[in-house]
Amino acid sequence: MKFAHVFFTVAVFFGFLPANFAQEPTVLRHGGSVQTVKFSPVDNSLIASANDNGTIKLWNLQDDTVTTLRGHSRKIHSVAFSPDGQRLVSGSDDWTFRLWDVQAGAHIATLEHIIGRNRSAVIEVAFSPDGQLLATAGLNVKLWKVSTQNEIETLQHNDWVVALAFSPNGELLATGDNQGNVNIWDIQERKVIAKLEGDTVRVDTLVFSPDGRTLASAGYHGLIKLWAVSDWALLGTLQNRGTVYTLDFSPDGKALASTGHGTVTLWSVENGEEIASLMGHSAWVYGAAFSPDGKTLASAGDDGLVRVQNIESHLQTLQQRETVRLIYFLPVNRQPQRDIDTKLDTLMRDVQEFYTEQMNAHGFGRKTFTFETDATGKALVHHVNGRFTDGYYNNETLDKVIEEIEDRFNLSTNLYLISIDTGSEKIDVQWCGRGGIHGTTGGVAIVPASGSCFVGENGIKTAAHELGHAFGLDHDFRDDAYLMSYGLDPNQLSYCAAEWLNVHGYFNNHQTSFNEPTTMTMHTPIALSPNATRLRFEVRDTDGLHQALLIMPTDTSDPADGVKLHSCKALNGEIKQVEFTVAPTTEVTLRVMDVNGNFTQETYPLTPSDMAHVDVNMDGIIDVADLVLVASDFGTTAVRGAIPNPDVNNDGFVNREDLLLVVEVLESDESILMVPTSTTTISLSPAIVSSPAIGQQLTFSVKIADAENIAGYQATVSYNTSALRYVESANGDYLPSGAFFVPPVAEGNTVTLAASSLAGESNGDGTLATLTFEIVAIKASTVRLTNVLLTDGSGGSSVPEIENAEITEPPQLPADINQDGVVNIIDLTLVASNFGKTGSNDTDVNGDGVVNIIDLTLVAAAFGNTAAAPELWSRDLEIAPTRAAVEQWLSEARRLNLTDPTFQRGISVLGQLLAALTPKETALLPNYPNPFNPETWIPYQLAKSTEVTLTIYAVDGQVVRTLSLGHHPAGVYQSRSRAAYWDGRNQLGEPVSSGVYFYTLTAGDFSATRKMSITK
Repeated sequence: MKFAHVFFTVAVFFGFLPANFAQEPTVLRHGGSVQTVKFSPVDNSLIASANDNGTIKLWNLQDDTVTTLRGHSRKIHSVAFSPDGQRLVSGSDDWTFRLWDVQAGAHIATLEHIIGRNRSAVIEVAFSPDGQLLATAGLNVKLWKVSTQNEIETLQHNDWVVALAFSPNGELLATGDNQGNVNIWDIQERKVIAKLEGDTVRVDTLVFSPDGRTLASAGYHGLIKLWAVSDWALLGTLQNRGTVYTLDFSPDGKALASTGHGTVTLWSVENGEEIASLMGHSAWVYGAAFSPDGKTLASAGDDGLVRVQNIESHLQTLQQRETVRLIYFLPVNRQPQRDIDTKLDTLMRDVQEFYTEQMNAHGFGRKTFTFETDATGKALVHHVNGRFTDGYYNNETLDKVIEEIEDRFNLSTNLYLISIDTGSEKIDVQWCGRGGIHGTTGGVAIVPASGSCFVGENGIKTAAHELGHAFGLDHDFRDDAYLMSYGLDPNQLSYCAAEWLNVHGYFNNHQTSFNEPTTMTMHTPIALSPNATRLRFEVRDTDGLHQALLIMPTDTSDPADGVKLHSCKALNGEIKQVEFTVAPTTEVTLRVMDVNGNFTQETYPLTPSDMAHVDVNMDGIIDVADLVLVASDFGTTAVRGAIPNPDVNNDGFVNREDLLLVVEVLESDESILMVPTSTTTISLSPAIVSSPAIGQQLTFSVKIADAENIAGYQATVSYNTSALRYVESANGDYLPSGAFFVPPVAEGNTVTLAASSLAGESNGDGTLATLTFEIVAIKASTVRLTNVLLTDGSGGSSVPEIENAEITEPPQLPADINQDGVVNIIDLTLVASNFGKTGSNDTDVNGDGVVNIIDLTLVAAAFGNTAAAPELWSRDLEIAPTRAAVEQWLSEARRLNLTDPTFQRGISVLGQLLAALTPKETALLPNYPNPFNPETWIPYQLAKSTEVTLTIYAVDGQVVRTLSLGHHPAGVYQSRSRAAYWDGRNQLGEPVSSGVYFYTLTAGDFSATRKMSITK
């Protein structure tokens, strides 16, 4: 209902803006208590504010004028600009909301928010992103059509709704009420799809991030909650200073502004850190808004002021976070290279590509880091002049350079690649580079700016290696092919490294992350033999755990001094027990990364006195005898140096803890580790393999290398049952002929193999066995060897080194448009729906800039050799295109007359699809749902083109409804978009009663009848 009210507009000049308002806050005096403030979405110089006296002011910062809009008689709670900036809507306690023409400063319409027979105050207003809908909130929520100003829907909330927010795509509406509830509405379906607990008292504000991935909510208690739109999981919580009345995202989504008492706080969305606290207001701040360019923030509050201030300097740190920055360091006696910026730009792009290809090869997608660039997209290189000649930097190079640059660059929040120009063309005169982590989120790598360590493939690998250190990767000497090794051709990331980088902050720049502390505790280490120590850790992080790396000192067999990676463990959940078995060492470091890419590490010294010696009788094996010895001295004071020594944990007492340590090892079957270790290696081959298609088979060989006097073995192979299904295993040819092979034991996700020879021993390399699996899902997984034991002819045993196998996800096919791992009719339909579109588009398969019949035919060609199998077509007919559409595609493809074999295969597949869409006979199919209330769909298929009529009868034979469907070509009409639809009404539009009905399909000479029923 529309009401006319008296209003008038006043435009005046305000000359109190300081000339340097972009640097210093500008104070605009609105008067009263200012409840809300908004920037025009299309004009950085236009601000709207409204107060508790019912006045709206439009502030033009460009020409120093203010326009006052009057008409509301009570407090205005909210204003909102339309997406094009031409209209303004305001909601008030006077039970109305008003539409205004912004340019003219004129009133357009006044409407009321009425629930039943009661008028409601309008607490919040919001335009949809396309400007076609308007939402008003008060008692419940109403949707209005902007063009006609008519109400179209009431969304029941059963409470006062005080917060509204449309998602950027306009598909969702978030509403918050006086009970602290947040409802997420599907706009098209007009139903709630999710409920969130925003606050225990009241939700005052809601806002979606510009990319639509995150929803922020806040209210009475000052807790700002960030929710993932994908699954509505809570990403993190920020504690504001007091009640939050307004939230607003910066246009790039990296910062969030929240209002409080006397302040506006700027937050990093990325990690939850407070960026700045903007002071100046003397009372509660009710409104805050970013300008469209993100450079300015306007705030308003109970002191009657609107403050406008430039915030670029505060946001600058956000733009620099998690970006690799480049420094060219020049000693005083060196002349700068003129083209060094270009060289570094090329180098960084090559290193980026290396990481991209390696991450993709391990199944983590084409991820890589980003580096700082200028306005042209070229590498931004910071030139720094050193204080000394290059000879000064020949030793302790990195430390000396850091000392000179740390005042200028924040090394703890960014990662830097420093290229130093020295005559030695080395770091510390002998190394190609150095690197490491710095603080919690920073890192530094240094390489020479010339010479063999800087140019060509070696330069790329050097920079990639040192950046790896800065990313938190230590030397990994397990394989000379690994980037972090010292091999001659370190050309690949290990799976451990790729898994680490998969959630690393520098490889996930747009990932929302909050860092709850990671805690870790090492339990008493267990000495399993003179050559093995079992380490046990408990790790906790409420963010969720991702991976643990065990770092230990190098030994004489390693090519470099320092520390190295022992191994890694994939983690999940918030609490995890992590175990490693290591050779004797003096200390270890556990480095743990959470799911948000934050990592923490602790170093633990290892001394014999701190270890539990569970081999009480020192006979080389842990068994019940050790347990009996502890039990026999239970409750006594230990005698230092006694043999046997029942004081397992060396605390001076024989008690429950000693018993439990022995029991723990017995129950975990760790006694196998008491046998001597050997230099023999047992591995799975291939070590890294891309997953075949679902249904195909994958075979691994159990390889043995560098072996001596082997007469038997046992090994357990574990695998991911969500990715693989065990099929069979076969014996290898390594053991002498006549060896006895134990039948494999397959239980759960493990297969245990064993064999023994009584006729002799084998040496050298070979294959012990093969295992074949069927692919059940295309995903990255690990096939592991555990409990491996080798025996010789005299009954002696040893434990070999083991190497597992990694299955990676294959690269994405260009024809797999929806990236579901299968090229099928869905992809074909997606291409067809984008016909004619130009520019960057996922459906432009051949990348020629336009989506056309060639792209569609290439998708068809990628269906595979069995794509035309009847079971596949029948499964996909529900989402298949029409027969007429396929017929047209086939005709257009043939007219191109391309002879390329791939294109010709695509034509063949389209022909098979056309045949599948052409029924051999006309048929009437069962309706669905049945029984139904109040609507149903009636499918059918036509063998030829004809007129189609559907007649619905009551049980007494009376015609209830006739549906004249018109002339239809041959094809299948089965999906809801093609089947006949009946809304449960008769010819007069009246709902029919419950009961049994019959429907008859007439198609040319064909006629058939089926039964259906309505249940109400």
